[in-house]
Parts: sequence; structure tokens; C-alpha cells
Amino acid sequence: MNKEIELLKYQIKLMKMVIGGDSHPYFMYLLDHEVTEDQTNLLNSLMISMNSRRRRCLVDNRDINDTPVLISDNMLNKLQNHGITTQELNVNNMPNYHEFCGYIDKIMNSDINPKYLLTAMHRQSMFSELCELLLKDS
Repeated sequence: MNKEIELLKYQIKLMKMVIGGDSHPYFMYLLDHEVTEDQTNLLNSLMISMNSRRRRCLVDNRDINDTPVLISDNMLNKLQNHGITTQELNVNNMPNYHEFCGYIDKIMNSDINPKYLLTAMHRQSMFSELCELLLKDS
């Protein structure tokens, strides 16, 4: 079993060399911090929801509680298992850094730095405007 683990670690090291941190900083961050596929999917769902809310607040500032979250029921159930409710995701205000940190605390490992995670996402052009908003709020 130890040989298999060592082989896997070596293969990951090789993949990191091929991928390169400059072109894919977010993926490198996920690899470096051993973020699971489930955690990544939860994070993506949260970012989709927060970004949708950000856009709606900018466009017409209407009551967001009337607008459904744009994530699957399966993901909503998984988020609820981590203590994140649909009501939290649909609050009637702009997403903020404090809120993001709370979500990260609920779904990620304790060694995840929310600011570095947002910076990596932004550098990889993922949810750029939302990342900028949250980073400015930090």
C-alpha cells in the first residue's frame, strides 16, 4: 500500500510540473490543499449562487428571495448537510467576504485560506467579478 501511495504522490508531482501554477493557479491550489471533488463541486455551486445574486443586485436590486438558486437539488442537499441553507444563499443583499469565509469554514479543510483561494480563482479567470468584489471586501 505504501508503494501505491508513493507512486500516486509522484504522479501528482509530475502533473503539477506539466500543468504549471501560472496558467492554472486555482487547480494548483486545489491540488496543494488536497481539496476533494465533492468540496470543489460545493464551492462551485456556492460561487454560482453568489455570482447570480451579485448580478441581480447590480441589475435591478429586486427581491432576490423570489428568484430560485441556480444549483441542482442534489447540490442543495449536500450544502444543507454542511449547514448551508437555501435561505442563506437567497438573502436580499450583495455577497460579502465574511459570508464567503463562513461557507469555506463549513465545506473545506481548516488549512484553506479564503483570500488565497479567491486570488487563485481570480488569477484563473473564474468568477472574476465576484472574486474582485469579495477580495475588495476582505
